[in-house]
Amino acid sequence: NLLKQYKAGSDHVEVNKIKTDLITYVLGPLLESIASEIRLRLDTKNIDLTFDIDTSGFSAFSKININEFKRMLSNIINNALESFDQNSSGNKVIVSLKSYQNWNTISIKDNGSGICEDKIKQVFDEGVSFKPKGSGLGLAHAKATVSAWGGDIALSSQLNIGTTVSIKLSKQPIPEWFLVELNLAIDKTIIILDDDPSVHDAWKQRIYYLSKKFVIKHFTNTTELQQWIDKTTDNNWILLSDYELYGSPMTGLAFIDTNNLANNAILVTSHYEDKTILDKCTSMGLKLLPKNLFPYLPLNIINDIELILIDDNDNLRQTWELVADLKNIKLRTYADIKSFEKEIDSISKNTKIYIDYDLVDNITGLEFANILHERGFTQLYLATGYDLPETTNCDYLNGVVGKEFPK
Repeated sequence: NLLKQYKAGSDHVEVNKIKTDLITYVLGPLLESIASEIRLRLDTKNIDLTFDIDTSGFSAFSKININEFKRMLSNIINNALESFDQNSSGNKVIVSLKSYQNWNTISIKDNGSGICEDKIKQVFDEGVSFKPKGSGLGLAHAKATVSAWGGDIALSSQLNIGTTVSIKLSKQPIPEWFLVELNLAIDKTIIILDDDPSVHDAWKQRIYYLSKKFVIKHFTNTTELQQWIDKTTDNNWILLSDYELYGSPMTGLAFIDTNNLANNAILVTSHYEDKTILDKCTSMGLKLLPKNLFPYLPLNIINDIELILIDDNDNLRQTWELVADLKNIKLRTYADIKSFEKEIDSISKNTKIYIDYDLVDNITGLEFANILHERGFTQLYLATGYDLPETTNCDYLNGVVGKEFPK
């Protein structure tokens, strides 16, 4: 068997190769680019290939060999795509990234044909394949690769339900240059410098979703922006700049460096693999955001409000305000939803909000909590004296509490 002879003769080379050339790499944009490349090659429209990353996985870094990683992930995703009946509909493959404790976990989940229970134990054995023309080296190689990196790989499957492959890689420290989150103050002007109109539209959509009170200025080249900077008396702004700028006399990085804007700017670029750029950002103290991570960037409004109470009981609101003053906690209280809605654009999505069940707005606190959850608010509590069984399965609530001021 020529394949086995070749494999036996190259085992030591392969193992040494996958153990060397390891670099600390941000996983999110790499996974997104792999999924995008495969999606473009799909010759069918009845398969939905998506990439999902939660807040924990946004800043996931691991030590990997990039070429081996790309080969391994592409092979596993292709396996998932081949599990479908091409004439069926509703076919889905979800590539996801999460981070917990010391591990980054990549999952490739499909709703394809699945694997029989008696065959699952064999999937990582070399030479075993359940595909007509398979060599049986794909998952065996993946297991050897991940193990060499100090990680783990597992597969679960149900016949006619689907298969999930999970890869665990050791979490590495986040480099100084990486932008973990973007915190924006309502009174700060946001400047977008990019030669692509679609990028301007994307930033506007994300920022205005956070609050329409933000002021955004758009520039497509460094010459126009320099003229604005030279004339403006506004010193309260932040620059979100691309690296390559068509029609500009310099790059976005050079512009930031020339104007000493490192503390007032973010470099948003696809060149996050360029060591020269990363080293320059580190030396300048400049944060960088990989461009294809933009849709997943955690955006927050900076304000000093820690707690919000929505309750029509005047005495209760006054009591909370008194306790908040004594504890030096920033609190806002509202008697009804209407007054809250007037200021909602200035409230951060992660502010703790306590809502009475009985509101005066022809809507229950439980229903309003669900509305706020759909609008992106993440810290929602029902403050009530009632025993409410219907709150048992409300995953949008962080808790059901009494009327006392939170400890």
